[in-house]
Amino acid sequence: VMAVREGLSSAIMNPLSEVVMKSLKAALALTKREEIESAKVEKEDKLVEAMLAGDSEKVMKMTEGWLEEMAPLEVVERRLRPAMEKIGEMYDRGEIFLPQLILAAQVAKPAFQRVEREMEEVSDGRKSKVIIATVKGDVHDIGKNIVAAVMKSAGFEVIDLGKDVPSERIVRAVKEEKPMVVALSAMMTTTASRISEVVRLLRENGIEIPVLVGGASLNEKLAKELGANFYAKNATQGVRVLKDLEGKE
Repeated sequence: VMAVREGLSSAIMNPLSEVVMKSLKAALALTKREEIESAKVEKEDKLVEAMLAGDSEKVMKMTEGWLEEMAPLEVVERRLRPAMEKIGEMYDRGEIFLPQLILAAQVAKPAFQRVEREMEEVSDGRKSKVIIATVKGDVHDIGKNIVAAVMKSAGFEVIDLGKDVPSERIVRAVKEEKPMVVALSAMMTTTASRISEVVRLLRENGIEIPVLVGGASLNEKLAKELGANFYAKNATQGVRVLKDLEGKE
């Protein structure tokens, strides 16, 4: 407040702190300066708000409530996934920053796991297997984790190899697990080429398995150039590809 009086016009601060914002507005009013609008976080979405606040207890309580009202897959498709996508869009627009994005993903993970357990209880035990991984050199796995959770919720057995996974390890896992599909994530343009490396190693080992890819650095055209069989812009499209392949099997 004293800094505003001395001429402060820009500051690193938390626009979601009620104390900070009330103090700022009071200082601006008393110094007769133009009021600065606080960053707009989509308050109408209580789930988004709880995730950004790191309120894991509230997120889990909301998830439990939805599980009583709708099917597990609906909870993912209508509640959890849209909330995480909205948070991703806010990050892309610069409305939130990396620490908030990571916090939201950490808070969302137990909720996705809770829904997955519910799906396993109602499953008939017959599941098509999918191996998913973020390619070597890429440590971004928030999007991959969401895709894996949605695939599990859709009834597929998902073997998640994690992030920064060497191409050789992916091929070794395919040999051991014999999945229906290999799903690869590449967030950065510098790691997208790892997809073609995985495809090449698979073919050299005589493994003709469909490769599904996704990530911020990819599009349909680039995916084909890298040798992938399928491209999915989001988790829903990815599940659609899996179901189509399962139907053909």
